[in-house]
Amino acid sequence: MTAEKEGRMRQNAKSMLAVLLLVYAGLAGTRGEVFAGAHFVPPDITAAGDIPYPVDTIASGLVSLAVNVSAGGQVENEQVVRGISSLTGVAMNAVGTWTFSPGKLDGASVPSTINVQVIFNPGTL
Repeated sequence: MTAEKEGRMRQNAKSMLAVLLLVYAGLAGTRGEVFAGAHFVPPDITAAGDIPYPVDTIASGLVSLAVNVSAGGQVENEQVVRGISSLTGVAMNAVGTWTFSPGKLDGASVPSTINVQVIFNPGTL
């Protein structure tokens, strides 16, 4: 009787595996169809002014900002990804005045994010 039970258990396990594979294949096929044909163009900087180097610091390095751009191309907000205490505020103030083209998804403007890196190097002044 145990050999018969083992046979049924193996058959049930094979059936369950087949069902799981079919479900997975169905989900994988759906995921591909959802994004098929979607074309994204990221936002871009269209006008940028100079960023003044603060006279009260000798710090140098990279300030990295994630800039959220609205569907109309306006800066909605900025998040500091990597900052330097005496330089981050200057970079944020300057980047906040720049103009951007919005990101586009299938030709329609959409809110999106662009990463901006500002390098401060006082040796080049």
